[in-house]
Amino acid sequence: MPSIQPQHKATSSACAGVTDASPEGLGGEPLGSEGLANLVRPMRHLAARELLGRLDDALVEVMAGQEPGDDMTMLVVKRVDG
Repeated sequence: MPSIQPQHKATSSACAGVTDASPEGLGGEPLGSEGLANLVRPMRHLAARELLGRLDDALVEVMAGQEPGDDMTMLVVKRVDG
């Protein structure tokens, strides 16, 4: 799972339900940690709440209408300077 590093402004940590999902939009292959990172990367500038909402929307899209085989739990942590 991704870890928090000092240079990161935002990171996402997900339980197995997200990275193990086998979306139809990916040909049924598991999303994996790299797939999750690819979804989060263009959204990392957003506030944590907005990032979480958009990540949820992106997962719905990539799942192509299929129900996940497991529950999905997501947590977004955003580092605030100061």
